[in-house]
Amino acid sequence: MVQRYGTVNTDYAYFTTADVLVAEGAELNATTGDATVQVKNGATLTVNGTVNTKTLNVWAGESELIVSGDKARVEADWIDIWDGTPSVTVEDGATLVTDAIKASRGGSITVDKATLNAENIELGHNGNSKGTMTVTEGSKLSNMVLTAKDSTVAGPAGLDVTTTYTEAGKEFIVAYSNGVYSIAEKTTVESDDSFICVGDELAQEEHSWGKWNLNKNGDTRVCSNCGEKETRKHQHAFGGWYTTKEASCCAAGVEAHVCTVCNHGESRSIEATGHHFDINGVCAGCGFTEAQVKASTPSRVNPNTGVHF
Repeated sequence: MVQRYGTVNTDYAYFTTADVLVAEGAELNATTGDATVQVKNGATLTVNGTVNTKTLNVWAGESELIVSGDKARVEADWIDIWDGTPSVTVEDGATLVTDAIKASRGGSITVDKATLNAENIELGHNGNSKGTMTVTEGSKLSNMVLTAKDSTVAGPAGLDVTTTYTEAGKEFIVAYSNGVYSIAEKTTVESDDSFICVGDELAQEEHSWGKWNLNKNGDTRVCSNCGEKETRKHQHAFGGWYTTKEASCCAAGVEAHVCTVCNHGESRSIEATGHHFDINGVCAGCGFTEAQVKASTPSRVNPNTGVHF
């Protein structure tokens, strides 16, 4: 493996059949002249540092670009992954920034707990050249557009995936089933209100809602079959009741609980305990005798319990 340290400034970087490492803290800048980085014919470019360029091509054979680690960052105006089984992997906290990234003719993109900041992510080419993508939970990325019928995105429900695929006389959408987004001919299921997912006949399933994600601005949940998102007014998730004012013989107390999401609180009264006289006729709580209590507050008797207050 050829390792690059420090800073390299060039018009054109061309890697073929070799394995090259841009180490943490190192920079490869191809931003003048042709301003191109090419990874070709089975070469692997691993970036733990920084790469800046206008055009980045990963193509032919099993060529790879691996951007790995939270110090790794690649910036390019345009990234093209095509021809054979070339791949771009962004992983372990790394960041890839581009105006547009396209995978076609066998090209693939993987975002594994990392960030892909792209104005456009295009899978496929001219409707018939397959591109694929895999996204894991915890990754951050923008919308994806499927342009070829065989292109797919494997990932969690709720991703922003659309399609521009067209075919004469037919309408197509992106369907989600078993963790995979793919293009399907659009059909609408005519059944009861709970049977409303759309897609091809193999993807027509009832909604399978995940748990509610509670938020003070509105709770949401996502269907694991089709990716549809449902929103409702926030419903509080209260913690346990706790006492803010103890009840006494003669006065009511107060207890409260608070929503663990939005901190909204509610309170309620705790009934006064009433006098509890010992064998000498003295209340253990306030020290008054039974005779004193009856003489001073004869009208304060709980009609349900007969306890004097």
